[in-house]
Amino acid sequence: MKAGTARVVYTGVNPYQLFWKDRGYVLRSGQTSPELPIHECSRLMRTGFFAAGEGVWTEIMSDGKSPDPARLEGILTGRRVFLIGGGPSLKGFDLTRLDNEFTIAINHSFDFYPQARAVLFVDGSYAEMARDRLAKYEGLIFASFRCQDILPRRRNLYVFPQNNTRPGSTISEGLFTGKLSALCALNLALIMGASEIYLLGYDMNYQNGEHHWYGTAAANQEAYAEDRFKAKIPLFDTYKPWADRIFNCSATSAIKVFRYKDLDAVLKTDVVEGRSVPFKVTAERFTQSSIPVYPTSAPGKLQTVNGLLRGKRVFVLGSGPSLKGFDLSRLDGEETIAVNHTLEHYPKSRYHLFGDPRVYDYVKPIYDAGYPGMVFASHHANIREWERENDRVFVFAKNWNRVTDNLEHGLFSDFSSGMEAVNLALVMGASEIYLLGMDFCASDGDYYFYGRPKWMLQTVEHCEKLLARRVHHWDKFTAYRDRIFNCSAISKIKVFDYRDINEVLNGPTS
Repeated sequence: MKAGTARVVYTGVNPYQLFWKDRGYVLRSGQTSPELPIHECSRLMRTGFFAAGEGVWTEIMSDGKSPDPARLEGILTGRRVFLIGGGPSLKGFDLTRLDNEFTIAINHSFDFYPQARAVLFVDGSYAEMARDRLAKYEGLIFASFRCQDILPRRRNLYVFPQNNTRPGSTISEGLFTGKLSALCALNLALIMGASEIYLLGYDMNYQNGEHHWYGTAAANQEAYAEDRFKAKIPLFDTYKPWADRIFNCSATSAIKVFRYKDLDAVLKTDVVEGRSVPFKVTAERFTQSSIPVYPTSAPGKLQTVNGLLRGKRVFVLGSGPSLKGFDLSRLDGEETIAVNHTLEHYPKSRYHLFGDPRVYDYVKPIYDAGYPGMVFASHHANIREWERENDRVFVFAKNWNRVTDNLEHGLFSDFSSGMEAVNLALVMGASEIYLLGMDFCASDGDYYFYGRPKWMLQTVEHCEKLLARRVHHWDKFTAYRDRIFNCSAISKIKVFDYRDINEVLNGPTS
């Protein structure tokens, strides 16, 4: 293929007459175009009837101004997601009840619930209308390729091509649509790995003469005939292969392919961890991947950890630069939880927790050498056989919603193993918890007290920005701040009182 040329895939239903130079082509669904300049591929994709062919999306997005959508694939594995549609069944529901959940607001639902973690839309008209609000929004923004000339590139803006024939396996393949943003949101939730997907306001009908819970947000909504809703209902059957994890919370919905679940009952329960089968689609047929899922330890085994250190003080050892130069052997007689790679630098820690499965290969030599402590690994790590054979190894679930009181309910996380370790200390009944190296920032160019790991590809600046957006999740521990203390003077975590580590270990100086 010539430099600067590429092909796109036609995803429409009716034959498409494409003219390029002196030739005409008739394309049918699933057929690729002839070689075209990148700018012509972009033009065709903006129509909403073409998805990216091999290499097209990479070249279009290679300007460095757009984030890589691949980083989001599987990022919500084990977590439940609520998709907020516009149907009238949501009228009167207090959306603030979802503030602690992962939510994707669809189109105008974002206007009335800007607390959503993400917003998704397809139409350029909505992008024009919401541009000022989106400029101030710090959550994830998912916009179809048709909107890319309307919205300025931002670190939180993910542009996706539309795919009218089947769900995409990746965001770059395109999100399945039928001129319905609600269908795209479903595809996105599956790609992100959600184990339970709850549909709110997915009605596809009128109720009491209304078809949106928020009234009429745009003039073109008035002209939307109910017959148009009915014609699109069969498109939801596309997601039947994943109906085991998709639930409709509207009792009056015209969509019948998914089981109904009462929203009040759902919000009273925890997410079912580790039940999701990774989402995968092939061009030949819709299928689910056979990649194995690693379940948590048995509830009875997890329960043995609850209250294990009741009344004792515990030190949670992070990896922040504030620990640089500190003699960790001063903690030899204490109850310590080493987080991730910190075990490599303090193998005497009595407990080790890692949430990132990549850590296992680095610490395995310590385990193999006879590490006597207890090991806590997230359910993303493939250590199932080892866990079965070892009473000191526990596989826990990530709980994305709240700090828990017992291990069988998982450990609170927002992609932070440090949060999981602090929750573990609470579960174990610690009366005082001291945080060391929990900085959520860099110092003198260092992000870790032990230097820059070989596997760290991100810049320190990137890590700083990422953690700045996540530090507020420590507020979930506010109810426990009477027994959690931060021993880092440079830490960005401000919810806990500061304690000088020397005074903690030696007693206050006179």
